[in-house]
Amino acid sequence: MTVGQKSVLGLKLEEIEAEKAKERQKIRKGSQFGTSVETLPQLSQEEKGTARDKAAKTVGVSGATLGKAKKIQKEGTPEQKEKLVNGKASVDQVYRWQPF
Repeated sequence: MTVGQKSVLGLKLEEIEAEKAKERQKIRKGSQFGTSVETLPQLSQEEKGTARDKAAKTVGVSGATLGKAKKIQKEGTPEQKEKLVNGKASVDQVYRWQPF
């Protein structure tokens, strides 16, 4: 699997991680009234971090690469997206071709 393909997969995982983060935030905010720092649910080391960085680590790319892939998916042409998915070009190559 190429870095571009891993990045596309990472973008889907980022969405899942972002939803999990929202759920954790709801739990923590719901617990705030009348609680102290000691009684709030504590996050494990695995739960800490941004959704982007957690997803990137899972698929084996950097957070910056995943950020570039996200921009390509949002603003790139269909041809650029296809090259990324098919492994015909790297994330960096496609990112440089795109005038953002």
